[in-house]
Amino acid sequence: MFDLITTLLKYSFAWLVMLFAILVAIFSESATFYILNMFKRQTKEKAEMNPINFIKVQYNNKVVLPDSAVVLVVLLGPVFAFAALLPICSAIPYFSFIPIMHNSSDLLQISQFFILSDTLAIVSVYALGTKNSEAVAKNMSIKSLYLILSLLAFFTVVATYTEFCGSVTDVFRLNTFTNFSTVNTLSTVIYVTMFVFAFLILSQLPHENFKTAKYFLNNELLTEYQGAPRLIMSLWSLFRSFIIAALIVVIISPLPNVPATFQPWGISWISQFINFLFFWIALIFTRIFVISVSWVLFDKVESIVPRRLSKFLVPILILILTSLILIGIFILSSDVASF
Repeated sequence: MFDLITTLLKYSFAWLVMLFAILVAIFSESATFYILNMFKRQTKEKAEMNPINFIKVQYNNKVVLPDSAVVLVVLLGPVFAFAALLPICSAIPYFSFIPIMHNSSDLLQISQFFILSDTLAIVSVYALGTKNSEAVAKNMSIKSLYLILSLLAFFTVVATYTEFCGSVTDVFRLNTFTNFSTVNTLSTVIYVTMFVFAFLILSQLPHENFKTAKYFLNNELLTEYQGAPRLIMSLWSLFRSFIIAALIVVIISPLPNVPATFQPWGISWISQFINFLFFWIALIFTRIFVISVSWVLFDKVESIVPRRLSKFLVPILILILTSLILIGIFILSSDVASF
């Protein structure tokens, strides 16, 4: 009986942690739209609806679906797509009120959950059965493919460099990636390239200039899709981007790993709280400013390249960045061998 109560409490705290993460995601998204609307008022442009207001509207709306919709898929698809994100959320360090500094989650399993979640979301949109929904689902498929490829390439090059350093044996564990930025032999060129790679991934998150990939928070998109399913799909898209940003912050940011022995009383939770607080501040800053800047930079690069190449800009950049990192690893290995 005691074990049952302990298990229930443990999972209750896990749900509270995920709820906290969702609330922070909504807050950071609302703050982004608030700042964006401030600039739009100065230029007399049309202001965007705040995500909180959109969520309230969809919460109060009745479920509206087109006649061609596969009702069961449309209703359950967003729920399962959102549920597939929860294991990823629970695996990320600092996504806890008692911060976990190291986590043994497999990055390949995290990628599989992302693929599962995206597939369920795309199928649920396609199941609406309208021409508009088919266009949105097609666009979601392309964006999802590019994003998954970017994540897999990023994980692979980080794992390759970590294995080159020879400090760990299992390079695809998340706890290995959380220590990546503190590797002593980290080359400046490789680290800068990793930052560019991170910007590329963040630029592929739902973009407000892409009308068919805007967190489903745009009332002009899929007007025949209203109510609870639309609300869950909006939360899915928002939370998915927030989780990806959290992974990037954990891996690429040099978080201040304050040791417990530094504290005058030797209390480890003080240092953990410092890291926990720094992580959430860095994550909110990333959502409000860094992701917005990455969108602008990606648009600039896309406008410079020829139109035919712009469709394949993401795969080209992935190939270039991966090649640069592998070349850097080869040069470092040659220098080590020469000694």
